[in-house]
Amino acid sequence: MRFHALAFTAVLTSTLVLACGGGNAPAKSGNSHGGGDDAKSLVEQKRAFMSGCTKKVPDAPDYCECAWELFAKDFTKEEMSQPAEDTDDKYQKKLASFKEEVKVSCGSKMPEGSIKTSFLKGCSNGGKLSGEYCECKYSEFRKKLAASELTDEEIVKTPRFVEAKKSAVKACGGKIPEGPAQADFITGCTSSGGSKEYCECGWKTARKTWSVGEMMEGTMEKNDLLDKVRPACASLQKQK
Repeated sequence: MRFHALAFTAVLTSTLVLACGGGNAPAKSGNSHGGGDDAKSLVEQKRAFMSGCTKKVPDAPDYCECAWELFAKDFTKEEMSQPAEDTDDKYQKKLASFKEEVKVSCGSKMPEGSIKTSFLKGCSNGGKLSGEYCECKYSEFRKKLAASELTDEEIVKTPRFVEAKKSAVKACGGKIPEGPAQADFITGCTSSGGSKEYCECGWKTARKTWSVGEMMEGTMEKNDLLDKVRPACASLQKQK
């Protein structure tokens, strides 16, 4: 039995991603519930779907069950067997519609603990950002956004979310150790052609205006950063 990767669709975003999961789309009800091979394949499909979903969100079995029921309703056996590389625009539109259905019908079944766990994992950036900082950032987000809104791709694209992020980063940036953050900044700066002296000056200049968190997460406007750094540090940049 073929299970293609597009069946696992992301319903969370940015640094916060939870998969609504799945194996293949099951057969339509007229075929898939009738017994025999079709019944067996439906059982296998659900097992794969639930396995993928619960690995991503282990504390949300009701959410996974809800997503499965929608998946089973929406997808045919032919779509189940279709290799991922052969999917067409019609399938992609159907997948997008399914994601919206899951968001509307199943979002309330996602425990906040699962949302927070995924948020903290994404926030840590592979361990570069501390747990204390990410805990603070989540708390600041929750002052302005509901937990369910953090799972909504459309909300994440809005100015409201962007402003909430800026506020959270500014409030919590002091919880990031400056040493590693500075080292990351200088590494990035020198790899882009800046001299070490210029980049060190750039960090010190920028820190007069922005917190470590704002520097690490880049929530300031790039042009604002350059407007401050270039005049202050230009004399330290080696001429090629």
